Amino acid sequence: MNHFARIITAAGLATLFFACARQGSPTGGPKDTTPPKVDTLLSTRNYSTHFTERRIELTFDEWVTLSEVGTQVIVSPTLPDRKRPEVKLKGKTVTVEIPEGVALDSNTTYTINFGAAVKDFHEGNPAEDLRFVFSTGDYLDSLTLTGFVLDAFSGEPVQKASVMLYNELSDSAVYGQPYYFTRTDQLGKYTFFNLRRGAFKLAAIEDSGDLRWDGRSEGIAYAPAPVTLGDSSLTAPVIKMFKNQPPPRRISDNTLRYGLEKVVFTARPDSVSLDVDLPGVNWLPEIVGDTLLVWYDMAEPSAWHLLVDGDSVRVKNLPSADFLEKHTLQPADEAPPAASAGKFAGQPPPKATPGVKTVNVSPAGNVVLPFNAPVVVVDDSRWIMLEDSVPVTDFLAARDPDAPRKLKIEMNWKYGKTYHLTLL
Repeated sequence: MNHFARIITAAGLATLFFACARQGSPTGGPKDTTPPKVDTLLSTRNYSTHFTERRIELTFDEWVTLSEVGTQVIVSPTLPDRKRPEVKLKGKTVTVEIPEGVALDSNTTYTINFGAAVKDFHEGNPAEDLRFVFSTGDYLDSLTLTGFVLDAFSGEPVQKASVMLYNELSDSAVYGQPYYFTRTDQLGKYTFFNLRRGAFKLAAIEDSGDLRWDGRSEGIAYAPAPVTLGDSSLTAPVIKMFKNQPPPRRISDNTLRYGLEKVVFTARPDSVSLDVDLPGVNWLPEIVGDTLLVWYDMAEPSAWHLLVDGDSVRVKNLPSADFLEKHTLQPADEAPPAASAGKFAGQPPPKATPGVKTVNVSPAGNVVLPFNAPVVVVDDSRWIMLEDSVPVTDFLAARDPDAPRKLKIEMNWKYGKTYHLTLL
């Protein structure tokens, strides 16, 4: 291995907050942050029973705007055939009209949630917790259900997901119309209001607008068991959203040089099965993003085939002697090697000049060193580690089992110290 050095600095990280003042003339007073409020004397009565009106009017105490009605205004339970009410604005009054021919269910509590659709005219402050609730029966249902939707892979909140409760408890319910419906906020949180007692199937989808999972590109999350509402409100378990990803498809392959075959896919090929058709090939796979790198060596170079999910990929017969004589293990970046058109006929890359690189590491972290080829054997007896010019030996170097081109160095790094690592 060529002589090269690494300087590793264990440094504490600090976050610096600062504010910049903008000069200007007075604006005439503090900004209005008061949200618009419903004038109950001029509006249709909220929280009514035996409700029979087809037109609902909400008049506010100031001029308002109306926006994003299709995504912000939610009626739950859903209306038949996924129909939506007509929502309009005139002056200070928002009107909601139940479509002609739509019959409301008897003895049912309905909730119209306006989200952030209604804002004051001047400052855009949204009306807070704006809901209109009514019952076609003798009483109002009052149970609530709260929960979160997270991405199954990243753990991040899923925003604006459609969350549904179904009367039908089978898995096929997601292909039909939900009974209750709401959406997640920026934290991935959702809340159903004014629910009735009973058992429901809980699911969430990345909805295209029809409240029905298409089974292909839309993500889906669901609770493994029915959610049962009794005499009290409930917090549902976190549900995690995933997508039915199509299997990765091979789109290109290239023998970059002796010892390295590169295969590119449409997606990360974690589920791809691999094999070789020739005994005596020592090979090692590495996945970097959507790229599969197959590192190989063999006693007698010849053409051979890599079997990718049963399909055959021909690996060119490139000369090895000159390459192996001149090729040296060098530090590199983590990206997959790039092809050089017309220059992969066994020629090794030019030798790199040993260099020095600075790496910041937290006292509790590890240092990871990437190389230009897999690391097969680690001999740390040929390593020299200095801590502020003082030799130290209490470090551990090992191959990264998930990344063959990386070495992981573990040590009790001390805050503010500078470490100099030399590989002979």
